[in-house]
Amino acid sequence: MRGRHRILIVDDDPALRQSLAEQLERHGEFATVECDNASAALATIRNEHFDAVLLDAPCSTTGAIRRHPDVPHLKLPDDVTRLTVVQDNLLHAAIEMLRPGGLLVYCTCSLEPEEGVERIAALLGAGAPVARRAIEPGEIGVEPEWITPTGELRTLPCHFSEYDGIDGFFCARLVKEG
Repeated sequence: MRGRHRILIVDDDPALRQSLAEQLERHGEFATVECDNASAALATIRNEHFDAVLLDAPCSTTGAIRRHPDVPHLKLPDDVTRLTVVQDNLLHAAIEMLRPGGLLVYCTCSLEPEEGVERIAALLGAGAPVARRAIEPGEIGVEPEWITPTGELRTLPCHFSEYDGIDGFFCARLVKEG
């Protein structure tokens, strides 16, 4: 059914929020709330919980070097360390927004393990109330070698070489326990 979902867009870029809202409207959905940060989102929704959260986390964008060769020259050595703190905070905020049994999809366009697999390992190691839900190659139409042994999606620029490669990308799916 079109238009029945409550969609919360959280991003610090007003133009991106507006663009996403317009795209959703074209598909019959309506973004009812727009916020510029996760803290504001949590305050806005109070005790309401969502069925799913897509967290496209801010990252070093090292996975996009193929298309943006200036990335290595724009990043500072401590950017990844600084961004992992932001990613951890956003992961915890996203978990708070979920109802029990809700899905969290965490993704970055980074090649850095610190921004992908290590974030999920740290989250689970800290006892966050989530569990991995493995991604199966057949369910999303990707090559089996793009799925890690723990069930996360990991693409590298060397993949899809017949089409000049693909961006480096990491994606994990988690389900909230309780």
